[in-house]
Amino acid sequence: MAMAGKMDGIQAAEKIKAIADTPVIYMTAYADEKTLAQAKVSGPSGYVPKPVEKRQLHAAIELALHNIMSNPHLSSTSSVIDL
Repeated sequence: MAMAGKMDGIQAAEKIKAIADTPVIYMTAYADEKTLAQAKVSGPSGYVPKPVEKRQLHAAIELALHNIMSNPHLSSTSSVIDL
């Protein structure tokens, strides 16, 4: 997943999760098997290929929030994102 600079989106997500244990939803134009396999290793909460439909993004966010609230390990994250 491309980003400006030297870091790609997967690397950025891994750093974010390492620092804040924050759920990550990938929104990307890349839906090939290689990219999906790389993304899966980072443990995202969702993967939404572009072009994004509002309902797809809504569903991915809802699932990520549900996982935060139902997982005791992630429940501390809920205070960080002010649920």
